[in-house]
Amino acid sequence: MGELINKLSNYNIFNYLFPGVIICYCLEKLNIYNIFHKEIIVNAFICYFVGLCVSRISSLIIEPILIKIKFLPREDYKKYIEASKVDNKIELFSEIGNSYRTLMISFLVIPIINGFMVYPNEWQTNDYKILIIFALLSCLFLFSYKKQNSYVVKRINNALKNKDKK
Repeated sequence: MGELINKLSNYNIFNYLFPGVIICYCLEKLNIYNIFHKEIIVNAFICYFVGLCVSRISSLIIEPILIKIKFLPREDYKKYIEASKVDNKIELFSEIGNSYRTLMISFLVIPIINGFMVYPNEWQTNDYKILIIFALLSCLFLFSYKKQNSYVVKRINNALKNKDKK
């Protein structure tokens, strides 16, 4: 377990594991839902996965909304890449900002889950709940993959342009 934790980057810890632990802990302490398991390693993976899901929600849904309403300023990705080569603190500040965004959503997810758990009889059967949850999670990671792939494509194109300039 210790070796696994040592391999996690700060980004993984503060954007996935930490928010996942907060959410799972709050859900249990507020008597909303007990997600914890008897085994510590299982708990770590559950918390990591919960945090990962919340991070993706914040990245794919909340961030674009904040940019659209002009609450969040944004620069072109090409400028970000070029500026990061000059100032290596930019990536750190971006990671910190992503942590804040994920934590903000974490505290909104808890009452949403509470509402879901308080009104379970509104659903026809549990089978539909599970199917809907898995379908939503699949869509969440499909769009996460698309977004991440676009970053890779942009970096490839930028690297090739910079190579041609040399």
